[in-house]
Amino acid sequence: MNLSLSNLFTKKKSSVVPMTNTGTVLDVSAGSFAPGHKGQMILVGGLAPFQCIAALPNMFKTTINVGMMAPMLLAFVKSIVHAHDTEGTMSDVRIEGLILNALRLYTPLGYKIPESLTGDGRAFFTSQVDYDATQLFDLLKKFAKERKDNKDFIVECELLDEHTGKPLKMLVPLISFWDSLSFMQGAAAESMMEEGDIGTSDMNMLAMRANMAKSQIVEQMNTFPHRSGIFISTTAHVGQSYQLDPRKPNVRTLRYLADNIKLKRVPENLSFITGNCYVITRLQPLLTNGAPEFPYTPGDNAKDTDLVEVTVINMRGKYGPSNIPLTLIVSQRDGLLPYLSNYMYLKENDRYGFIGNMQNYVFALTPEIKVQRTNLRQKFRENYSMQVGVYHLMNMHWMINRWDENKLPTKYHCTPEELYNQIKERGYDWDLLLNTRFFFGEIVEGKDHVNYLSTLDLLRMRVGEYHPYWYPVKEKDLVANKKPEKGESKLES
Repeated sequence: MNLSLSNLFTKKKSSVVPMTNTGTVLDVSAGSFAPGHKGQMILVGGLAPFQCIAALPNMFKTTINVGMMAPMLLAFVKSIVHAHDTEGTMSDVRIEGLILNALRLYTPLGYKIPESLTGDGRAFFTSQVDYDATQLFDLLKKFAKERKDNKDFIVECELLDEHTGKPLKMLVPLISFWDSLSFMQGAAAESMMEEGDIGTSDMNMLAMRANMAKSQIVEQMNTFPHRSGIFISTTAHVGQSYQLDPRKPNVRTLRYLADNIKLKRVPENLSFITGNCYVITRLQPLLTNGAPEFPYTPGDNAKDTDLVEVTVINMRGKYGPSNIPLTLIVSQRDGLLPYLSNYMYLKENDRYGFIGNMQNYVFALTPEIKVQRTNLRQKFRENYSMQVGVYHLMNMHWMINRWDENKLPTKYHCTPEELYNQIKERGYDWDLLLNTRFFFGEIVEGKDHVNYLSTLDLLRMRVGEYHPYWYPVKEKDLVANKKPEKGESKLES
């Protein structure tokens, strides 16, 4: 009998953490590609099983969190969002509206967007008034235990299970959003607040007692989300860090966090348990001469500050690099705007994928759509293919310029124009390629199913290594593989 140590361990760790996509640079910056169930390569990155977004008040922590969560509701038809209010300031109507606004970005794909998430059972809200942190987490653990072996909650997703060679089975995701962790109170702290008198020694211990409960909850986050399929996303507050002894430097709780800044009223273990811990460091309105830099429609010169440019830094990235400033664009009316965020990434990186001058231009993957600054937002809303094209360009720039050869072999390196032209020369229809999903999810069959295509799939198609399994024309029948008739170029149809 051949006995080895590896044979004794019957449960092998999966190399894939199924993080659902957001449609922004937060996917590729904290992710990597993994094999899919039919030969596709899937970008796994975005919403981590346990993540935190921290900032000063009124810096769009909640808006960005909500925008990141929305695509999961499309990717998994039974997934649910749960939002827990610890501060007494959450507007259920606004949170639901932001999620619905994010979902409506993808309506050209044919997805049916519900009129009400709460009415359809896809979202529900709780608060600290009814459930303290101890009760909340106990209920989540009870729910996790009840559904763990329930077949109704287990789905096959498009990722490949490396151990079985079959589609990966996973629990339908539930997103539990805590706003915020800083003001979350455990049962002991709640009791102390109710029974204690202001100024007493007992009340002086309140902060320590509150952090003790939160520390015990956070301690379980290195296993609980992975076992339960419950994604925990939270916000936290930041503030000034003071050192009473001027001869001693401030202690950094996160390596790349400024030493005079700290996360407030959160346990220390948050800094090393989170998969991604983003800190918002800067924001500014997007204005040109006092008017919107990117009007909602041409001629809309209302002097408002609807669009805001937000700088976030992943201070603790388990799945990618840390301490790289990333730009996200937020609309105070519509929430997180992935397509405009991706546009700004390209603009900041030497207008990568732009063709034309500063006033009139096109993007390399959608050369038929002409844009200007004043109609950019409208063109994005009207052309889903342009949204997807800009997402691929953003991923492409990051992969080619930030990944080494082990992660992206140089044979896949090319310019955006080369990618477009050479795939077209092979006979592919870019309209079909761009009217696809950017996010992976559960396996769904049927005529209304929307196909998945990743940036790496496109790069593989250019060199002839991949043909989408769903493409309506077989690879052998594409223009590049047809024998030309006498007197006809091979690339002519």
